[in-house]
Amino acid sequence: MTHKLKAYISLARPLNVLISILSVWTAVYITGEPFSLQILLLTGITAAFLIAGANSINDVFDVKTDRINKPDRPIPSGIISGKEGMVYSIFLLIIAFLPNLFLPVTALYIIIFAALFVVIYTPYLKSIPFWGNFIVSLITACGFLYGAAAMNKISSGYFPFIIAFSIHFLREIIKDTEDIAGDKNQRTKTLATVLPLKIVHILISIISFLIIILLPLPYIFNVFDIYYLMIILIIIEPVFIYLTFIFLKNKSYEKKLYKRGSNLLKVIMLIGLIAFIVG
Repeated sequence: MTHKLKAYISLARPLNVLISILSVWTAVYITGEPFSLQILLLTGITAAFLIAGANSINDVFDVKTDRINKPDRPIPSGIISGKEGMVYSIFLLIIAFLPNLFLPVTALYIIIFAALFVVIYTPYLKSIPFWGNFIVSLITACGFLYGAAAMNKISSGYFPFIIAFSIHFLREIIKDTEDIAGDKNQRTKTLATVLPLKIVHILISIISFLIIILLPLPYIFNVFDIYYLMIILIIIEPVFIYLTFIFLKNKSYEKKLYKRGSNLLKVIMLIGLIAFIVG
């Protein structure tokens, strides 16, 4: 029983859930409006269960490619069946809706929008090059709009949303490139399988460079202050400079490179939250 419980927790991807909760709470905080413990509880539950449900349903439909790319995941390893995974996913998504009965209607609309894309993403959109990456990045970044909407100040979430979307989009392409073997085996169409590897690396470098340009804009437009800019320039920008040049330099498939890039971006997401808060 304990082994299976751990598998269900793993299916939800706890680190992704934590990042989602922190993103929503950050969005609540940067509105500058007073907030209650109730707001944090309601938005936190929504964020946690929505992302957990999205991760779970993704694994349900990805079982064939995961048998090659990630055979130790709960479903391809056989610890959890596909049916159990689907029931679990539906349960999580239903729970994600409930707190929004007590929040502004704009927040509810955002969750409905995100949940619809969660349901149609893996079976219908994931195999469409570009659009699959676009949708999953959109869903994840919506946390900033959602948190701001919960405080009736959605405009304060615009810049964080754009930045989060861009970084998630870059990470999705890097992850797809890492998973290219399993995706090709299952004839799954991603940017990494339909484009030459050299072109994918150039695309990753271009997106990294555009993010370098994007990151200082909230300071330039007086959305965040000098403390935000300091964190961006000292910690975050060097990572994207590194990614820009390392992917331009490398022409061949290197699994370690993609893993390193993906992990770096996950850390950058957490540091970015700190930049939003202190700025």
